[in-house]
Order: sequence, then C-alpha cells, then structure tokens
Amino acid sequence: MKRTPHGPGQNLAALALGLLLSGLLLEGLTRWFIPDPDLIFENRLALFTPDDTAGYRNRPNFLGYAQASIRVQTNALGFRGPELLTAKAPATRRILGIGDSVTFGTGVQEPQTFLRLLESGFDQQQPPRTEVVNLGVIGYSLRQELLTLKHRGLPLAPDIVLLHFVLNDAYPTEDPFFNIHTFHEPRKTDVRRREYHHLPPPPPTPTASCSPSYAARSTRPPPQPPHPPLWPPGSYELLAWPYMQEDLRECKRLAAVHGFRFGVLIFPRRVQCESGSPSAPYPQPLIKDFLRSESIPFLDLYATLGETRDPFIDQLHLTTAGHTAVARATARFLSEQGW
Repeated sequence: MKRTPHGPGQNLAALALGLLLSGLLLEGLTRWFIPDPDLIFENRLALFTPDDTAGYRNRPNFLGYAQASIRVQTNALGFRGPELLTAKAPATRRILGIGDSVTFGTGVQEPQTFLRLLESGFDQQQPPRTEVVNLGVIGYSLRQELLTLKHRGLPLAPDIVLLHFVLNDAYPTEDPFFNIHTFHEPRKTDVRRREYHHLPPPPPTPTASCSPSYAARSTRPPPQPPHPPLWPPGSYELLAWPYMQEDLRECKRLAAVHGFRFGVLIFPRRVQCESGSPSAPYPQPLIKDFLRSESIPFLDLYATLGETRDPFIDQLHLTTAGHTAVARATARFLSEQGW
C-alpha cells in the first residue's frame, strides 16, 4: 500500500508538538532539580513577617530557594539554622550572631555561613558544648540589631553576643511593611529601599579577589574609591552616628546587666579592599576609635578579607571562601579575648 506523504502543515504541526513536549519535559526537569528557578534573592516578602518592635523579622518555618538552588529555611523561632530550644542545655556555651544579610548568609547555603562554620570549628567532645545562633535578618540597621538583642536575644541567655557591623547599617531599614517611623532614629518616614512586589536584578558575576595582591593580577583597571566619601557632611549616616553610638553603648550596658560578653565584627566593602585603603574615605577609623573609647572589643575584618581570594559575591555579601575566612578570624578573636 502506498503511503501518502505529509503536507507542509502536518510537518509544522508535528514540529510544534515536538517543541512543546520538549519544553514541558525541560520545565519538569528544571522544577525537579531546581526547586524555585524564579526566586533570585532571599529577600522576598514571603520571608518576612511584621514585628511590633523591629518593624519586621524573619517568618518562622519559612522554606524557599534563592538563586535557583540556595535553600532558605528558618526554624520555629524564625532564625536561619537548626531548630533551637529557648532554654539553653546544661554545659552549653551559646554565642549569638546579630546582623543583616551578611550575617544571614545571602548567597550561600546555611552550612557555609561563617556562624555555622564557627560552631563546627569548636571541639564539641569537651564541655562546654558551643552553640552558635544566627539572628541575622536581611536589611536590618544597627537600631534593629539592638532591638533584636533586647527582645529576641536576651531570652536565649547568651554567653557571647557578636554584633556584625556593615557599612550600610546606618541606612534606614528595608522596611517591607512601611512602618519605619515606629522604631528608627533619626529617620521617621517611610523609606522604600526596594519595591517588594518586584524582584531585584540578579547579582553581578563574581570577579577577582578584593585582595590587592590578587587584584594586581587582573586585567581590569583598578577600581577607584567611591566619591564623595561614604559619610559626607549632611549625609544620613553622619546624622545617624550619634544614635548609633548610643545603640552600641546600650549593647554594652545589656552585656553588663545580663552577664554576657559583647564584641563587634566590622565588615569592609569589596571596593574598600580592592582600593587598598583601610581608612579614608571609609568610616572604620571613626567606628574603631569609638569602640576603643568604650572598651568594646572588636575585630576589623579588612585584612582578613583582603588576604582572601574571591571573598565577595558583590559589594557586601561573601562567597564560601569569604565566610570560611571570617569564621577562622572570629575563632581567633574569641580565643584572644579569652572567651
């Protein structure tokens, strides 16, 4: 029997059907291996819930994925990390890390964050067992970090509190629920750093290290320090500095009253490391002079990250290599303090 040849329309229909089936198969495989390919950054509105004291906080028992494959999960208390009992177990030393997205670990899996690496570096076979808790919330300012310590950290009975200071901690918060006037000083009006019904653009591709020794090998021209300086006269950061000093003093007072050790980790920006300038036009000397005057122990991470290859994902957030270097430096800092 002679077979009737297909016409052009039938061939096009078969091709379209094949492409459709291939697309559906590819989509299915993508969803299987990449749980949420549409979620680019961690700071989605679903991650947050309103909070009467700090404006917003992490939603308890949240589960999502960022940058396609980074698992973003909070426990029943709303912290990124393992489940945690409020009451501390006997013979346990509890360290709290308080900060913003750098502390939270934007861009890396939770086991790769410097706080989790810090915990795993301690000898847990000898008492006391060391427990490190990540109280980081994306977008927080120093004022919110203080409020977190007061209302969420103190009930955990910490032995050590490490506040992680990043150079945008003077800025108004992310404020996803537009209630900044209830807790922030000196800014008392809504500040929309991001529209939460839109996804932000994807992060830039990681490039060379911030270390001058590695940057010198790059073919790119060396980046220039930002101009004008980060805290120029009349800037919001400079206006906020007196309030920030009071917040740090309050942290120290809480440590004395509640019997825990308090220290500050100071994180540089990537461009600061790449410029090879640890000071001007950056405010670290101002911050360090203040901490010294208040006898608050601190660790400046400029040298640590400057000597690490490829420590940054973008201008602030750390790669796995950056988190590893910070964990090691923090362990040395705790040892030197006798903590």
